[in-house]
Amino acid sequence: MEQQPFIAFKCGLSNTIYEVLKQRPGWTAAKGEEWLFNWVTRDWMVSSFDHYPFRDRQIVCHYRNDFELTRKDCLIKNYKKAKKNAKPEEIDFLPASYVLPTEYHLFVEEFRKYPPDTVWIMKPVAGAQGKGIFLFRKLKEITDWRRKDISSAMETQPYVVQKYIDSPNLIGDKKYDIRIYVLATSFRPLNAWVHREGFARFSHSRYSMASVEDAYVHLTNVAIAKSAPGFDAERGLKWNLFRWKRYLTALHGHEKVLK
Repeated sequence: MEQQPFIAFKCGLSNTIYEVLKQRPGWTAAKGEEWLFNWVTRDWMVSSFDHYPFRDRQIVCHYRNDFELTRKDCLIKNYKKAKKNAKPEEIDFLPASYVLPTEYHLFVEEFRKYPPDTVWIMKPVAGAQGKGIFLFRKLKEITDWRRKDISSAMETQPYVVQKYIDSPNLIGDKKYDIRIYVLATSFRPLNAWVHREGFARFSHSRYSMASVEDAYVHLTNVAIAKSAPGFDAERGLKWNLFRWKRYLTALHGHEKVLK
């Protein structure tokens, strides 16, 4: 009987990730450094990536300097840099965005260009699961945050502030975002593969601007929604991309969805 090929893996995290990898058909824990795939930590990338003696076909789960894409402040910086070198219509999908406290005065200038009831959103640059995000309409709502940040003896995490999107696209009167998986096998030249699968994540409660403090209305993070009263874990708040596209096609037609 022909022996089935297997993938020897290594994992620097002794938690759920290791258990998931171990249970995959054809995957087996590597002995020593004889691995094909290594789920490394970001600390390992910083301390070991540049001088590790990689062998042919060995793969790790992070890109070098991937924080340039995953940290919100770096993402904004790189977006603005790319926009300078592109045509206006090629890169025009990000609302007004600033990093605080370093760009506070630039943000105030932008803030004053909009009507008094304009809503803005604040996000920690390296946060996840919706933690630390809040919406506001008045500068005085972030003044205390700024004073605390400047006067603190300890280094505090910067925030990104953005103009909140007006009239977001809704499904069932709820906000949603799209999660799509992309594998970049090369950056120069750019070579990227988009996975067919992905999903839309919905907010728990129906969209309304009556209360900007309600995270169940304005955030789509599952970590936020699962603590909401009446959250149904079995029903969930996700659609796969096929269901999402099918719904939009029935509503708007095939041609508009393709665009």
